[in-house]
Amino acid sequence: MRTLRSGHSSQLPKPPISAAIGVFDGVHLGHRAILRAAIHHARQYGGSAVAVTFHPHPQTVLAPEKSLRLIQTFEERLKCLEIIGVDAVYVVDFNQAFRENPPEAFLDELKSQLGPLDFISVGSEFRFGKNRSGNLNFLRETGQVDGFQVEGLELLQWNKKIISSTLIRSMIASGQLTLAGELLGRTYCIASKVEHGDHLGAQLGYPTANLDTENLITPPHGVYHGQVYLENGHSYHAAVNIGMRPTLKKNLPTLRVEAHLLDFEGDLYGQRLEIMFIEKIREEKSFPGLDSLKAQIATDIQEIRRRVAGK
Repeated sequence: MRTLRSGHSSQLPKPPISAAIGVFDGVHLGHRAILRAAIHHARQYGGSAVAVTFHPHPQTVLAPEKSLRLIQTFEERLKCLEIIGVDAVYVVDFNQAFRENPPEAFLDELKSQLGPLDFISVGSEFRFGKNRSGNLNFLRETGQVDGFQVEGLELLQWNKKIISSTLIRSMIASGQLTLAGELLGRTYCIASKVEHGDHLGAQLGYPTANLDTENLITPPHGVYHGQVYLENGHSYHAAVNIGMRPTLKKNLPTLRVEAHLLDFEGDLYGQRLEIMFIEKIREEKSFPGLDSLKAQIATDIQEIRRRVAGK
């Protein structure tokens, strides 16, 4: 899969172009319907299916005060789009200048960067351009003039609620991870790169891999039994802690997602890890000191081993 960036396309995808347009955070079931419509059309006419997505997330530009946390990193979004089967991803640089462009300018950009459009699929409520003035009707009217087809897909529903990235984020934040996975169409995981921490885990005898989750939505605080997948394909059971580490009593605590991989030895810094949450072991709590924290970690690991053994 090729990744093309706004203003830097060196080689156009094979025409005719079938474009699926959306932010696609999480690449959930609703997104997949939009993407598959473009893929189907491309396969039918021998062209290329291109996912058109936006980075950074539009809300971070339109409403930065809301401090949006995403379901996945941008790199993970690209991986999911590749798995779905698009031939290329075109990444639109969403900035203040772009938000002021009329909807016509956006379509002109797509045509100049991708070539003539043959088909566009979007959600029925898709809006774009200055003041959100572009919509499904605008696309269809433009398509009649420019010669491309438009399919606006009705939004999928679950339990009388529209399946959306916002709904899935709320499920993750409230600990409904199985339901979140059902709407994503895959098991929910956190995936990101390992960054350096303060090495407290190693000092206590339980080294941890600290994930960079600064802009990601996370499950509720607590200790979890998890399955951690490495870049080399190996996986390990793990004790995963999500929280503010209240035992340390820092003035400005920061959220940490850290995993102690059972029976693993090695260096994971800079590697991409994927954490699948099996079940919650206990809530986050503060301990009188590091010795009692160390004892609790040992108890947590013992409990996970017991559950792995099925006893």
